[in-house]
Amino acid sequence: MFFFKATIVSGFFYAPCRSIQFKLVGITSDYRLNTQTCIMGSWDKTLKVWSISDLKCLESIKAHDDVINSLVACKGIVYSASADGKIKAWGKHGNTSHSLQGILEGHKDVSLNSVTVSEDGKWVYGGGSDEYGMGWEGNTNFSA
Repeated sequence: MFFFKATIVSGFFYAPCRSIQFKLVGITSDYRLNTQTCIMGSWDKTLKVWSISDLKCLESIKAHDDVINSLVACKGIVYSASADGKIKAWGKHGNTSHSLQGILEGHKDVSLNSVTVSEDGKWVYGGGSDEYGMGWEGNTNFSA
C-alpha cells in the first residue's frame, strides 16, 4: 500500500442502470454488472443486486459498518468504498450469491469516498476524506 496527496478527492463512479423509479434508502452509487443486473450501494450500508428486466432485488448484502460511498467493478470483482474506512472486494462464483473476497484498509478514522481499479485489475485506488489517495497492489485472488 502507498499514499499520495490529492488536492481533490473524486466523488462517485456512476454507471446508470436505466431510468426507473423505486424507493431505496439513499443510493450513493450504482454499477451495471451485465445486461441483466446492476448493483447499488446505499446509505443503509448494504449492497443490493437488482434484476433490470423486472426490477426485483436479487440480493441484499450487509456490506459495511457505515455508508457506502462508491462502487466499481473489474474482472468479476465489485469493490465498495465506505465511510467505515474500508474498501471491500465482492465476488460471485457461478450462481451463488456475492461473498466477501477481501478487505483493504488505509488510514484509521478516514472515510473512503471513492474507489477505482486499474484496467488490468492489478491496482486498487481509494480516495479518503483526509485528501490522500491510497493504492494497493494486488490481484483477483483475494482471501477474506
